[in-house]
Amino acid sequence: MILWDPEILWWKQILLWGMFFMTLSLPKISDRQKHKDLKKICDLLWAECIKYRADWKSEYSGRKGILHAHHLMGKSCYALRYSLENGICLTAGEHKFIAHHAGRQEQFRKRVKEIRGDDIFEKLYKIKWMTTTPPDLLIIRLYLEKELNKLKEVLDEIHSD
Repeated sequence: MILWDPEILWWKQILLWGMFFMTLSLPKISDRQKHKDLKKICDLLWAECIKYRADWKSEYSGRKGILHAHHLMGKSCYALRYSLENGICLTAGEHKFIAHHAGRQEQFRKRVKEIRGDDIFEKLYKIKWMTTTPPDLLIIRLYLEKELNKLKEVLDEIHSD
């Protein structure tokens, strides 16, 4: 870009420079922000899948009400974060006072094994250590949307009968 062109009127050059500096100051959505937004969408889709799979009631007690989707083995590992196997639907109270209560962890794990099978935590450990590359969140989003639609269809069939 030429800094100053005598062929262009001075006020046009100032206008062009002003437009140039304005574009520098406009807020741009960074790749990091896009990733963060997509991660949030995937988290919400995952939680909704867990609740639909449980027919909108606690898998722990069968109660309805304010429901939370709980990660059985945490969500720091992306493979587990979006694995539907790693989720269980709980009431808000069960989530806070049982699943996240240090003194009740063993009771919680025992109940989860009754619900999901004795080998559920071994399966999740395998999933955790099998994957090494970070996932593509767009693919995960498409997968979760597809699974959510399947779960909705199944529930619609069950409730329509």
